[in-house]
Amino acid sequence: MSFFPSRRFDSETDIPFAKALHATTIAADVAMLPEPLRTILLGQQYDHWVVGLRGYPALEDRVLLDATGAPTGRLVLSRSDQVLTVVDIGLLPEQRNRGRGEAVMREVFEAARTEGRVVEGVTRVTNPARRLYDRIGMVVTAEDELLVHYRYSP
Repeated sequence: MSFFPSRRFDSETDIPFAKALHATTIAADVAMLPEPLRTILLGQQYDHWVVGLRGYPALEDRVLLDATGAPTGRLVLSRSDQVLTVVDIGLLPEQRNRGRGEAVMREVFEAARTEGRVVEGVTRVTNPARRLYDRIGMVVTAEDELLVHYRYSP
């Protein structure tokens, strides 16, 4: 059973939600900056992230919805011949640490198994989601000062 009763592809009307969600994932990294610098930097980081999405083939950007239809997260996937890449998974702060991210990732694993693909993803070294990726069986394939690369083979 999914924690998110429905999903839909994102649209232009989701941009404010996507920006706000993205800001929550990096807020701790810029908390020491004064306003308005912090807000400017968060906006630039989001714009940079959106440009980076253009490099992925077959991109699927979905908004995760709660029972009322309100957006509570997003899942961005990219499919290539043998790999299902988790480009981004983000949940609003009140949805975190409640099993929802794990449930979404297990659904991704099942899709990869069905499609005969492996799952790959990259996250920042400082991202608390690393605990989730380690717990659900993703294996670190590379790590540097900034990023950790993961892989899951069904």
